[in-house]
Amino acid sequence: EEVIVALGEDTTPAFHSSNEELVYSFTRELNLTRSVSDDLYARTVAELGPDATVDLVGILGYYSLISMTIKAFDVSPPDGGSPGLWSGSIISSEFRMTRCCGTMAACTFL
Repeated sequence: EEVIVALGEDTTPAFHSSNEELVYSFTRELNLTRSVSDDLYARTVAELGPDATVDLVGILGYYSLISMTIKAFDVSPPDGGSPGLWSGSIISSEFRMTRCCGTMAACTFL
Protein backbone atom coordinates (compact mmCIF):
# COMPACT_ATOMS: atom_id res chain seq x y z
CA GLU A 1 0.00 0.00 0.00
CA GLU A 2 2.86 2.43 0.73
CA VAL A 3 4.16 1.97 -2.82
CA ILE A 4 0.73 2.73 -4.30
CA VAL A 5 0.42 5.89 -2.19
CA ALA A 6 3.91 7.03 -3.23
CA LEU A 7 3.15 6.43 -6.91
CA GLY A 8 -0.14 8.29 -6.59
CA GLU A 9 1.74 11.24 -5.08
CA ASP A 10 4.42 11.00 -7.79
CA THR A 11 7.16 10.37 -5.25
CA THR A 12 9.75 7.61 -5.33
CA PRO A 13 8.64 4.68 -3.19
CA ALA A 14 10.86 2.91 -0.66
CA PHE A 15 12.17 -0.26 -2.26
CA HIS A 16 12.98 -3.58 -0.61
CA SER A 17 15.44 -4.72 -3.27
CA SER A 18 17.76 -3.28 -5.88
CA ASN A 19 15.71 -5.04 -8.58
CA GLU A 20 12.60 -3.08 -7.57
CA GLU A 21 14.49 0.22 -7.74
CA LEU A 22 15.99 -0.72 -11.10
CA VAL A 23 12.64 -1.66 -12.64
CA TYR A 24 11.11 1.57 -11.29
CA SER A 25 13.96 3.68 -12.69
CA PHE A 26 13.84 1.94 -16.07
CA THR A 27 10.07 2.24 -16.28
CA ARG A 28 9.98 5.88 -15.23
CA GLU A 29 12.78 6.93 -17.59
CA LEU A 30 11.28 5.09 -20.55
CA ASN A 31 7.82 6.53 -19.92
CA LEU A 32 8.94 10.10 -19.29
CA THR A 33 11.65 10.43 -21.95
CA ARG A 34 10.57 7.70 -24.41
CA SER A 35 14.15 6.43 -24.16
CA VAL A 36 16.54 4.74 -21.74
CA SER A 37 20.09 5.94 -21.18
CA ASP A 38 22.94 3.62 -22.11
CA ASP A 39 24.01 3.41 -18.45
CA LEU A 40 20.55 2.45 -17.18
CA TYR A 41 20.10 -0.05 -20.00
CA ALA A 42 23.47 -1.67 -19.23
CA ARG A 43 22.68 -1.85 -15.48
CA THR A 44 19.28 -3.40 -16.21
CA VAL A 45 20.69 -6.07 -18.52
CA ALA A 46 23.52 -6.79 -16.05
CA GLU A 47 21.19 -7.18 -13.08
CA LEU A 48 18.02 -8.63 -14.61
CA GLY A 49 19.48 -10.32 -17.69
CA PRO A 50 18.67 -9.76 -21.35
CA ASP A 51 15.52 -11.92 -21.38
CA ALA A 52 13.97 -10.15 -18.39
CA THR A 53 14.87 -6.76 -19.89
CA VAL A 54 13.05 -7.69 -23.11
CA ASP A 55 10.10 -8.91 -21.03
CA LEU A 56 10.05 -5.63 -19.08
CA VAL A 57 9.99 -3.52 -22.26
CA GLY A 58 7.26 -5.76 -23.68
CA ILE A 59 5.11 -5.40 -20.57
CA LEU A 60 5.59 -1.63 -20.57
CA GLY A 61 4.66 -1.45 -24.26
CA TYR A 62 1.57 -3.58 -23.68
CA TYR A 63 0.49 -1.36 -20.78
CA SER A 64 0.95 1.72 -23.00
CA LEU A 65 -1.17 0.11 -25.73
CA ILE A 66 -3.97 -0.62 -23.28
CA SER A 67 -3.74 2.86 -21.74
CA MET A 68 -3.88 4.61 -25.11
CA THR A 69 -6.83 2.47 -26.21
CA ILE A 70 -8.74 3.33 -23.04
CA LYS A 71 -8.00 7.04 -23.50
CA ALA A 72 -8.68 7.06 -27.26
CA PHE A 73 -12.14 5.63 -26.85
CA ASP A 74 -12.94 7.34 -23.52
CA VAL A 75 -13.56 4.02 -21.80
CA SER A 76 -15.06 4.65 -18.39
CA PRO A 77 -14.14 2.58 -15.34
CA PRO A 78 -16.66 -0.07 -14.33
CA ASP A 79 -19.52 1.07 -12.11
CA GLY A 80 -18.06 2.15 -8.81
CA GLY A 81 -14.53 2.13 -10.22
CA SER A 82 -11.93 4.83 -9.69
CA PRO A 83 -10.95 7.06 -12.62
CA GLY A 84 -7.31 6.21 -12.06
CA LEU A 85 -4.34 6.35 -9.79
CA TRP A 86 -2.45 9.11 -11.57
CA SER A 87 -5.07 11.83 -12.00
CA GLY A 88 -3.24 15.11 -11.64
CA SER A 89 0.30 13.75 -11.38
CA ILE A 90 3.16 14.07 -13.84
CA ILE A 91 2.33 10.61 -15.12
CA SER A 92 -1.17 11.72 -16.13
CA SER A 93 0.07 13.23 -19.41
CA GLU A 94 -1.98 11.34 -21.92
CA PHE A 95 -2.49 10.74 -25.60
CA ARG A 96 -5.83 11.67 -27.16
CA MET A 97 -6.82 10.34 -30.56
CA THR A 98 -8.72 12.62 -32.91
CA ARG A 99 -11.27 10.70 -34.94
CA CYS A 100 -12.08 11.62 -38.53
CA CYS A 101 -14.72 9.72 -40.52
CA GLY A 102 -14.51 6.82 -38.06
CA THR A 103 -10.72 6.44 -38.34
CA MET A 104 -8.04 7.60 -35.98
CA ALA A 105 -6.49 10.44 -37.94
CA ALA A 106 -4.13 12.18 -35.57
CA CYS A 107 -2.54 11.81 -32.18
CA THR A 108 -1.80 14.83 -30.05
CA PHE A 109 0.09 14.88 -26.78
CA LEU A 110 -1.91 16.63 -24.04
